[in-house]
Amino acid sequence: MAIIRHLPTSRFWIAQFARKLPDGAWKTVSRSTKIPVEPPPGSEQTAKELRETAQEIANTYERTANQKLKATHIRRVLADLSNETLRLPSVREWIEERLALMSKTKKEATYRNYSDATRLFFEWIEEKDVLPLDSVTSIMMDEFQNWLNNRFRPSTRKKHFSAIRHFFSTAKKLNLLDTDPCEAVTHLSSLSRTVSVEVARRPFTVEELQLILTNSNEEWRSMILTSLYTGGQRLGDIACLQWDAVDFEKGILHFRTQKRGKSLVIPLWSRLRALLEERYPHRTNEYIHPSAAQKYQRTGKSSTLSNEFGKILFTCGLVERDPSLAGKRYQKQYGTSQEKTRHKNALSFHSLRYTATTLLHEAGVPPLIVQKIVGHDSAKIHEGYAAFSLRESEEAFNKLPSF
Repeated sequence: MAIIRHLPTSRFWIAQFARKLPDGAWKTVSRSTKIPVEPPPGSEQTAKELRETAQEIANTYERTANQKLKATHIRRVLADLSNETLRLPSVREWIEERLALMSKTKKEATYRNYSDATRLFFEWIEEKDVLPLDSVTSIMMDEFQNWLNNRFRPSTRKKHFSAIRHFFSTAKKLNLLDTDPCEAVTHLSSLSRTVSVEVARRPFTVEELQLILTNSNEEWRSMILTSLYTGGQRLGDIACLQWDAVDFEKGILHFRTQKRGKSLVIPLWSRLRALLEERYPHRTNEYIHPSAAQKYQRTGKSSTLSNEFGKILFTCGLVERDPSLAGKRYQKQYGTSQEKTRHKNALSFHSLRYTATTLLHEAGVPPLIVQKIVGHDSAKIHEGYAAFSLRESEEAFNKLPSF
């Protein structure tokens, strides 16, 4: 049993207890209870009551050291026994605090995803956001998931729910919570609404690419070819590409991808160099594609640009439904179906990634070099990566057909 001692050097009762170490040995530990030996001026507690309180805290220390109590119970005991206000942060305080830290440590796209999920969570929880963090139960989180399920397709719902779960799992790791209220909630990944049928992406054929380029304006044509000539880089990266990433003297294009933060060095092979040199004299600001960059930065997402590209595909007759329409506009064009989200097409700007990969493989480029050019991340592939030079990758790019 724990004991309390009064040391001449301290005005508080000192708890002394034994703690069992992992190797089986016992260690004597001393900790201040922060309970004064003598009642402070104006206190209504007697010295006897203070001693009893100190003893309870000492017993709590001992049970805690030997893992017989959990963090939440400890806080409640200490709150009952001490005059200090010991409380958990509220749901809103905790999430906003963690979100503020993410703004400094996470990539912009990642932080934006957590911000979107937080906004939805606060919209759902309403006035309960002022409750202590441990007031959130598994039943509440299950209701939140169902709320998301009525508004988003399963993959989006899972993304938002996982973001909120991160806040609670972090609280558990920091011993603010005994349990993560999200742990008991099952992700119903098999549950999907009528529209959530996965559509397999596919590459463009050479004929389809010619048709798309014919129906695209000057900037979209440049973006499509820049993506293709750099190994199918993603829409957001192409839209935000700046002129300072281009080194005409050294013959390289160097930039960092937004999704993985991966640094890529791409040779300015003949067609890519010609494309950029054609645009360079007409530059208006630091962006290679200024109009696209402005649209991307307005929202921090590529959804607007993706819809524009989808409109081009629809105009070319490569997709059956206009992907830029959703909700009432979608129902007006396609009837009052039960489908509540936009139709997912097999072709999109991301198909250029499949296209570049396919064309390079068909041209006989070694698979390892193709993986390096496209920038795919895979531990198994990286283990067998063979070193190659910019000259070799330039020779690989030169095998692409001309457009």
